[in-house]
Amino acid sequence: MGSASNVSTGSSASADVLHYATRTVVFADVVESVRLMQRDEFAAAGRIRDQLLEAANETIPRHRGHLLQRLGDGLMIAFAHPRDATECASALHRRAAELAESVALGDRVLLRIGIHAADILTDDVAFYGNGVNVAARLAALAGPGETVISDSVRDQLATTPGGDLVDLGLCHLKHVEAPLQAYRLGPRKALPPQIESQIALRPTLAVIPLTLQSGGSAYLAVGEIIADEVIVALSRAPELRIVSRLSTTAFRGRKTQLKAIRALLGATYVLWGAYRVSGDTLIVTVELVDARNGEIVWAHGFKGKLAGLLAQDDDLVTSIVAGVASALMNTELLRTKSRALPTLDAYTLLLGGIGLMHRSDPRDFGKSRQAFEQLVERYPRYAAPYAYLAEWHVFKVTQGWFTNLEQEAAAALDWINR
Repeated sequence: MGSASNVSTGSSASADVLHYATRTVVFADVVESVRLMQRDEFAAAGRIRDQLLEAANETIPRHRGHLLQRLGDGLMIAFAHPRDATECASALHRRAAELAESVALGDRVLLRIGIHAADILTDDVAFYGNGVNVAARLAALAGPGETVISDSVRDQLATTPGGDLVDLGLCHLKHVEAPLQAYRLGPRKALPPQIESQIALRPTLAVIPLTLQSGGSAYLAVGEIIADEVIVALSRAPELRIVSRLSTTAFRGRKTQLKAIRALLGATYVLWGAYRVSGDTLIVTVELVDARNGEIVWAHGFKGKLAGLLAQDDDLVTSIVAGVASALMNTELLRTKSRALPTLDAYTLLLGGIGLMHRSDPRDFGKSRQAFEQLVERYPRYAAPYAYLAEWHVFKVTQGWFTNLEQEAAAALDWINR
């Protein structure tokens, strides 16, 4: 959001004189417009355009608002009084909900709205400065169908639309130096379920049952036993998505290209290998391969007793799981550290951010925050990066890298509240 909105008011007499005017600025933004466009660009653009045009031509004038700027997926509006602004926001949400009733859940055009009252710098043609930006930043705190207001708006409202006002506490807004007291008008809305295919925040691991190289057909099940145990252990990690062995068994022993496994199973990583049985001795070799580029990121050989595996009293599976987890985390950490964050997959940002946050180098620690913030921008309704940003401030205090304990505590609570 820029710091100025260019809009002609039809006045030229004072257009070259900058002065302050008390205004309430409303910023209304379409929720997840990028995702809507990706699903069906033409249809989504038509729905967004029609809804915003109706708002500009009917709803806003009816509530005595002045349209400052109509963006592709948002509106910036000025009002003389916060009462008109909040009533207009409620009307915009009601109309969006009415239009959404006839549209599939994943295609609905919903709004999030921020409202801020301040002395806005203007030349009667454009509005400039911090007051304009704050409204846009407040909108980023709102969920679908929600409105967030500043304390300067609340102070001028005798009552609020719907009667509910939720104190969000001191909120840290992007590119705004001091935290700002914010409030949500009305209770939190029930959010529609996220579309899982749109949120790839976990890398997918396919564990292929190991191939028997020697020892006889009586030991064919050993490769499946190892795969089963590894899958069960790794499935406990919330940062990973594990493919079922029912799906991976078809690739056992086949000379299948990684590209095919990635296409058919959606795998980011593939763990495969082979084993030999000689008497009671079990020799296992495994490889963890990055399916994105075909690189082996970890490989290891193990030697143990077959009876120990069957009795589940040796460390073969534990060692494989530890090796896979460590190699996978290190791979994503290095990608996060060495590449531009906007070019990285969401799961790389999440795992890399977690890994960097636990390092003792302040530069790595700072990069971890950037990774989580990048995730928040991409997926503002996904909880994990908010939680890790809260934890980041706790780690900052633990490491002794802070100057104001109260400030760090307030920032951590702010991320938790979000």
